[in-house]
Amino acid sequence: MKAFKAGSDRDGCGCTKIISYGAKAPKDIPPVMLQLRLAHQYKNALVQIERERREKSAAKLLEISPVLAALADSLARAEMLLTTATDAIREANSIARRKQQTKEQRAEVGTLRKAKRDIYLAWKAEKNRLWSIPATSEAMEAVETEAAEKHKASRRGFIAQGLFHGTYQSIEMVAKKMRSGVPPRFQRFEGGRCSFWIEGGIPVADLLGGVTNSARVERISGTKHLLKMRIGTNHDKSPKWAEV
Repeated sequence: MKAFKAGSDRDGCGCTKIISYGAKAPKDIPPVMLQLRLAHQYKNALVQIERERREKSAAKLLEISPVLAALADSLARAEMLLTTATDAIREANSIARRKQQTKEQRAEVGTLRKAKRDIYLAWKAEKNRLWSIPATSEAMEAVETEAAEKHKASRRGFIAQGLFHGTYQSIEMVAKKMRSGVPPRFQRFEGGRCSFWIEGGIPVADLLGGVTNSARVERISGTKHLLKMRIGTNHDKSPKWAEV
């Protein structure tokens, strides 16, 4: 397994160097598995929040503009008609084991595609218009505020369960990409990674000397070393280590 990936000094091309180290499984599995499970649950919680944010944003736009709602319905009907026409052609081709598409069918599909595109362009133009009016900004601000509060509450809940800041910050970095593109999907648990953050860097002497509270490296023998990465805090305020 990989013990960790750490960003080092930027090289000549301006890219961040990623250094990967091989390692055996952690010595104490349960605390590590707890972090991985909590990280997975936290990520899915953020997926849920983002999906709700998108749904509420779309609903607000439809409330503000009846025209947009009508165009959305027309677009859905156009999509259904186009799908029905193309499916009928595919089915006929499958039965005959050759292309059976007629000129009339091609013309019908072409007409349906043009109709769908025209409706989509009208829908997009209306949506762009909505984003330029104050009512939309006010409605979206309320939606964003609600999503941000849910995010903070979810983070506090998982921190209370023991999710350490290095790992949840890594999850939140990934979650930032959820706000654009296709809607995020829930994921099943397939492991994951524990993370620790080093702010400002750590001198090599401190890392090897065992004086830092985020990570430590101890020589075992020869080229073998033991990495200790912090994954929490014990009741006595001492670091809780994952050792690999």
